[in-house]
Amino acid sequence: MIKLFKVSVLTSALAMALLTPVGGFAFQTTNPPDKNGIPSGPSDKAIAAAKARGLVWVPKNTKEYYKGGNLYGKGQGEFMPEAEAQEAGNHQKT
Repeated sequence: MIKLFKVSVLTSALAMALLTPVGGFAFQTTNPPDKNGIPSGPSDKAIAAAKARGLVWVPKNTKEYYKGGNLYGKGQGEFMPEAEAQEAGNHQKT
């Protein structure tokens, strides 16, 4: 009986370890939607992690990217390396 309990506990622990997200963005990456149901952009933790990794912010449906400033991480878009943003035809917003 004790052996069965130990196996059950170990199996549960292994399942939890395999199902837990791993990586730089293993936390909530978007803020809750605004009053119109539109996502307001990445969470403060995701923005800080992206800045630490040197990523740029590319807003959706634009050909611009931001390295920092007031619009970094605002609205819908994605973080990516600057070289990748440039290869996709984006230019830095000044």
